[in-house]
Amino acid sequence: MKKISLISTAFNEEKNLPELYAELVPVLENLEMDWEWIIIDDHSTDSTPEVIKRLSQSDSRIKGLRMAKNKGSHALCLFGFQKASGDYAVLLPADGQDPPAYITRLVEELQKGAHKVVWLTRENRRGDPFFKRLMARLYYFVLRNLMGLSSIPPNGGDMVLVDAVVLEELRKIREKNFNILVTIAELGFSQAYIPGKRRPRVHGKSNFTFVKNFNLLFDTLTAHSVVPLRIITCLGFFTAFLGFLYGIVAFIAKLKGLPIEGWTSLILTILVIGGVQMVMLGVIGEYLWRTLENTRQSSGLIVESEIGEWKN
Repeated sequence: MKKISLISTAFNEEKNLPELYAELVPVLENLEMDWEWIIIDDHSTDSTPEVIKRLSQSDSRIKGLRMAKNKGSHALCLFGFQKASGDYAVLLPADGQDPPAYITRLVEELQKGAHKVVWLTRENRRGDPFFKRLMARLYYFVLRNLMGLSSIPPNGGDMVLVDAVVLEELRKIREKNFNILVTIAELGFSQAYIPGKRRPRVHGKSNFTFVKNFNLLFDTLTAHSVVPLRIITCLGFFTAFLGFLYGIVAFIAKLKGLPIEGWTSLILTILVIGGVQMVMLGVIGEYLWRTLENTRQSSGLIVESEIGEWKN
């Protein structure tokens, strides 16, 4: 019998997890598959670890890991894939906004055999503030159009199902500061898309602040694309071209005996070139930092405690 692994990362989801479990069990029973639910607690400050423990005690198919420090959902999603023992694995957000009922459709599509990855796409983003919707559209526009990742759904998707072949490739990854959804898309396996609707969050609030979203965008760009380096290269050529044009203007003015304003033009030139150079050094520094991070032996993912039955 096939087995499916469900992977959820949780940060302060003490109220959502029991309700998600109650909704999840009937769906999985109808699949007629063995299953396990791996819940990774991202060092929550509420009673999420205790809730996971109670769920595990009532159902041995639920396993939990509590991290020693907050590491972010994308790193923990990859960690969950690498811990999964199923033939299939699906990311299931712990906030309950993606209905578990969609798992059935994802599995049915994957079992047709034509695809290795099946996404639950977002038909809309109801309930999100205007600014958050705008930033989300900008984020996925950058991914699809600037980075060339056309396999990423236009409106995104937090729930994705992969088969054993994809799981094996994900277990080989040792990178840091990445986007797990982009990583899956970049593997290049055949992908299918199932349209779905998200529900409003019932309990708690989203922990993805503007700063975290910005950091994710920057991590995605630097970890999965050479575009930022190409941009600063073009910017360098453009700045040099402007300097060359200004030199021609200054030379012509000299021949005509026209004075060149000294302080204004000098300070403006210094500020523009200096600012461009600082941006370039900052972007290059980000790439170098990520290179250093990836050369370190430690993954930085330290498990504080295990919950449930884990086979080593």
